[in-house]
Amino acid sequence: MIKYLFFLFITFNLNAETLRVVTSDFPPFQMAEGNKVSGITTEIVEAVINNAGFKSDIKIYPWPRAYKMGLRESNVLIYSIVRTPERDKLFKWIGSIAPYNVYFWKLKSRKDIKINSIEDARHYKAGGVIDDNKADQLRKLGFVVGKNLDLVSSDELNLRTLYAGRIDIMTFDDLSFRHKVLADGKDFDKLEKIMKLEGSSHEMQLAANIDTPDAVVEKLRRSLIAFKKTNKYQQIKNRLR
Repeated sequence: MIKYLFFLFITFNLNAETLRVVTSDFPPFQMAEGNKVSGITTEIVEAVINNAGFKSDIKIYPWPRAYKMGLRESNVLIYSIVRTPERDKLFKWIGSIAPYNVYFWKLKSRKDIKINSIEDARHYKAGGVIDDNKADQLRKLGFVVGKNLDLVSSDELNLRTLYAGRIDIMTFDDLSFRHKVLADGKDFDKLEKIMKLEGSSHEMQLAANIDTPDAVVEKLRRSLIAFKKTNKYQQIKNRLR
């Protein structure tokens, strides 16, 4: 009887808990609208958390800060994060929430830039964001910070350096890049997609800080699996095409 009551107490506490969730501005996946965080992946994350019996407190930060919070602060969830071998043991992974296909981009006016391989790409200066998977992948492929790779603190700064001609190329996924460019007041028609960045095209994930209780992570995993079987999830997936 005592064990049963203790189980109920633990279950009640888990169900009543508000989970802190961090992300970065990344339309149409996640973005700020007033005091609320919206977007396609946000809808998925909120549904998964609510269906697991928790409440959520979702905040948007610059990616380096969001990443460090997810990495260092107990009981924090983070999305949309790419799972890599280097990150695999740094988080508790709940599951995939959206596809992520990354390409090299350049200004159309830069007729001198011709890229058909990574070897070609390394002849140009690329831009990236600190602690971002795309920049990590560029380093693996032979790009060197301070030589042919410049790192900044946000996608917006990276984009502005491209338009200003201070970098030659940058990487971004094909679904959200138009939103990012237009939100920054730039002309998307001035850009050209040139080559897929293999190794950075993955499923984006929902993950938890490594110190998050296993019971919480397991409830969220089961909730995500169940949500993917619903009509609501299929409707959201259709918006990703």
